[in-house]
Amino acid sequence: SQKHQWKKLFPKLKIVEIYGARQNPKISITKDRQRLTYISHFFASKGQFDLIKVWDKVNPKLKENFILTLAGGNQDEAYLKKILENQRDRLEIIIDPSSEDIKKILTETELFLMPSTYDFEAQPAVLIEAMSFKAPIIAYEWAGIPDLVNDKNGSLVQPNNIDEFTFVLETYLKNKQLRETKSIN
Repeated sequence: SQKHQWKKLFPKLKIVEIYGARQNPKISITKDRQRLTYISHFFASKGQFDLIKVWDKVNPKLKENFILTLAGGNQDEAYLKKILENQRDRLEIIIDPSSEDIKKILTETELFLMPSTYDFEAQPAVLIEAMSFKAPIIAYEWAGIPDLVNDKNGSLVQPNNIDEFTFVLETYLKNKQLRETKSIN
């Protein structure tokens, strides 16, 4: 929709639409998507530990059909060791994923999770990428995130509220129709 607005404002500007971080609008998405995904940098204010706390609280029966994938880079070794010190069931951690890895992960993503309280968070490009792969988003209501995520394409949760995030995630895991509706939007 913005393409047309930009063309009116800047008629000589060449505008190219990028779909799914690629120039191909034909995104192939698996029919049986079972990933809950987080992709961002590995440091504390991006929320990996909050997600791990949420995952620990999710009803084990609901986790049976899903895997939580944390993917990212720019981590310091000590922080990464803290994340990895306790193995958890149905948790996958991918360090420094390639663009092909990210494409595969997003293709298989049923829900995208973004519990960021990063001080300089604006509008994370990864949320736009996740939406281009038709992934509904559960995120903290923080900084510029509400400009992208709303009740049509996902859910916003109060920052650092592990119980609320867990409740919302479990609601989505129990309700495939809810996930599909948010995915379409």
